[in-house]
Amino acid sequence: YIQATLGMNDSIASVVESYPGKNVGLVDLESAFDSRDDSGTTLPENVVTICQTTYMCGKDEYNNWIYGTPNADIHPNRRGHNKIAKTIYKIYKEM
Repeated sequence: YIQATLGMNDSIASVVESYPGKNVGLVDLESAFDSRDDSGTTLPENVVTICQTTYMCGKDEYNNWIYGTPNADIHPNRRGHNKIAKTIYKIYKEM
């Protein structure tokens, strides 16, 4: 699943970057959310970022992130919406 997603994202990026118009930009949310970190640590940076910016995680009694809790929801929280908006705005300014 991860390899398919990364391949799809790379394909989309290649198409957008090769488009001849100046008014086309690629909003790279994958990079903004550190989605490619698979360092194998106890809780890789990408998972921490997802926990901090969406409703995908909960916390245990020691205030540690727990990924994929029963009520997990991939939708962004306030911090995630802010990250998305800043990422879009950055591309908009560059165009």
